[in-house]
Amino acid sequence: MISVRGVARAVAKCLWGMAALVSVLMVSPQAWGVELFSASLKNGDYGTGTTKDTMAPNLGGSPHVLGIVNSADGVTFTSTDLNNRGNAVIYWQPGAAVNSFRQHGTISFRMRGDQTMFSSMTAWGHLWGENYGWNQWNNGQGSFSSAVSLVPNGTGPEDDLMRIYMSALNNDAWYFPGNTSNVTMDFGHWHSIGFTWGGPNYDYEIWIDGEMKSGYDLPAGVNLPWGMDAPQSGTNWGLGGLHERGNGAYSSAVGITYADLKVWDQWVEMGGTPEPATLSLLALGGIGILVRRRRK
Repeated sequence: MISVRGVARAVAKCLWGMAALVSVLMVSPQAWGVELFSASLKNGDYGTGTTKDTMAPNLGGSPHVLGIVNSADGVTFTSTDLNNRGNAVIYWQPGAAVNSFRQHGTISFRMRGDQTMFSSMTAWGHLWGENYGWNQWNNGQGSFSSAVSLVPNGTGPEDDLMRIYMSALNNDAWYFPGNTSNVTMDFGHWHSIGFTWGGPNYDYEIWIDGEMKSGYDLPAGVNLPWGMDAPQSGTNWGLGGLHERGNGAYSSAVGITYADLKVWDQWVEMGGTPEPATLSLLALGGIGILVRRRRK
């Protein structure tokens, strides 16, 4: 005879198994896209990426200083000149996939902002960007990028927020996809960030922690891909400020730590970020494991 307790255990095991399966399916967006790059960014793991300093001697500091710090958490961009700008990029090259990447793609990573470090700079910096070659006009003219800015909030700096922007060049005109008034997050905590373009719902989307915060369609008569065909946009893509590197007006975002980067040359559902329900399942799974261990 099967006891009630035995049935409860069997049901619990079944539920945990289902939760684990659902979590794997929902957290693994590779099933919907072709992966170009992947890197944990922890302890200096850049995958196939490499670093490049963007230090300009006339900014008041020594040239060729790489403004990043590696750790077990991820890679943190730091200031390296007297104006507290970040002068480093970690970049990858799409190669033969560059044309499809310009037409439709997804960028996903986790990020955490240090409020003190970020506020010490100009309170604005590039999260990621692309250019069409280091030796082209202005050391790499960019045509697609994302930036983050400081949003004062509340009565003190402890309540300040970060706001994410995205910009793209289409048909020789710049567009700033979507209303970014609610594309904000707090400092000091990890967030899952996703950018996607060329999908079935919107031309551009920004996702934070599994929720779409901005969706935008290009005006009538304007179509993807972003950038230009000659010279070829998207020769390099990277974290930090690739747009006109060395120009004092631009900077990699200081105080931002990145981890778990994935880039696809396809649209990926939810920008490659897990939705809140998945995060809850993972949290419940962890609690269940702890409870089972305590009972043994």
